[in-house]
Amino acid sequence: MLSVRRFGRGPTLVALHGFSMTGDQFRELARPLGHAILAPDLPGHGRSAHEDCAIDEVIDEVAALLPDAPIAPLLGYSQGARVALLVAHARPASIESLVLVSGNAGVRDPAERERRIAEDDARAERILSSPLDDFIDEWTAQPLTSTERWSESDQDADRQMRQQNTTRGLARALRGYGQGVQPNLWPELGTMTVPTLVVTGEFDAKYTAIGEALTAALPTAEMVVVEGAGHNVLGDEPERAARAIRSFLERNRRAT
Repeated sequence: MLSVRRFGRGPTLVALHGFSMTGDQFRELARPLGHAILAPDLPGHGRSAHEDCAIDEVIDEVAALLPDAPIAPLLGYSQGARVALLVAHARPASIESLVLVSGNAGVRDPAERERRIAEDDARAERILSSPLDDFIDEWTAQPLTSTERWSESDQDADRQMRQQNTTRGLARALRGYGQGVQPNLWPELGTMTVPTLVVTGEFDAKYTAIGEALTAALPTAEMVVVEGAGHNVLGDEPERAARAIRSFLERNRRAT
């Protein structure tokens, strides 16, 4: 059973964090989003470090958090967005609306998928062979996931959150449900009718292009590109991102 962190008040929102983070990613977003956030530590992370990381088990564990009535919106960032999309595909009746922040629907090309699996496996080996702080330094310095533009206090808070993880847990998560082993959902997107908001950052050209493709493929999707943000939209521009997400959630709230 996943360990769940709870923040804020209001309608329930289930939120899934990114790789090497924990549910604490959403602690400061509850107020601007205006929701009571249920933020699990995903398998291999934080207090859920020992949970099964097989991708089917991850989907089932997250789906078990969704209330039956009233149904709740589901939000995910990066790795969490990929999991959220898989859950929405498997259990569409359980989800009021879907928010995908810097997400993807899988690797389309089989050869590229094999290359990504090998890359993730090599990264997992590097994680296991070094202290956790060394991996955090590497992860938060690379261009896609850099925190260098953040304030010192925000960088410290982010590091403290990531330090709740273990190298073994992160390696298991990467191998169990990293992007390489994720099923390719692109051919299925046309069948998904859950109202969806795709969110990317202005400076993240790669995922903005992916976001445009997601928006075109999903029948009921809309997209927002957050000014001043890179891949970590929620950390780079939390207020701007929260305003866009809150507006979408309010417009798609079902009467109960």
